Amino acid sequence: MADISGPSRPTSGSRAYHKGNVAEDLRKAAERMLATEPLERITIRRLTKEIGVAPANFYNHFDSLDELLFRIAAGSLNAAVDRAMEIWRGPGAKADLLVSSAIDFIRFCLRNGELMRLMLRWPRHARYDECRAASSRSLGEIVRFIYGENIEPGSPPVDNDRYGMAFGYIALSYGFALILASGRFGIDVEDEAELSRFVRNGILPFLDGSAAALSRAS
Repeated sequence: MADISGPSRPTSGSRAYHKGNVAEDLRKAAERMLATEPLERITIRRLTKEIGVAPANFYNHFDSLDELLFRIAAGSLNAAVDRAMEIWRGPGAKADLLVSSAIDFIRFCLRNGELMRLMLRWPRHARYDECRAASSRSLGEIVRFIYGENIEPGSPPVDNDRYGMAFGYIALSYGFALILASGRFGIDVEDEAELSRFVRNGILPFLDGSAAALSRAS
């Protein structure tokens, strides 16, 4: 997960900036804004003012605001994959571990709504190599866990007929996050037990329907 808390806010002129930390400070400033504000309110001028540098300095580190935002999105997705892999290393049946990692991902999305928009709904992310790489890694690790097979980077598109359960799992996890964030179904997403029960009841039947495939992949 991206660090959305960040250090205390620096004021203009309060510290000396040098090559190598402006990019990181811009990223952290953007993450702080994403924690409390809509994506549309984040601007280069606001970010550079936040950390006390001239707007032109932004372009020494990023080609555009989109590039910065999608680096954050890629980092968040990679962190979600890392958390899922940690869950999958635990004891239990594959279906239960997949439900647990889905709950963790959905919980993160609900607590970080603007990051969720960047990761799941912002259409321009496909233009950025880091975002495409993070998405490919996510699918690859899910395929590895479910089927015990590796997908090499740069390989042809993954066969939906062969790995349909992996695609379905991703679609359900993303869909649940977006639907619950919209406030549908009257679920109290702040209630951990209710959220976990809702996600489990929705995803486990899909996985149970593929129990034979899960058993073969064990």
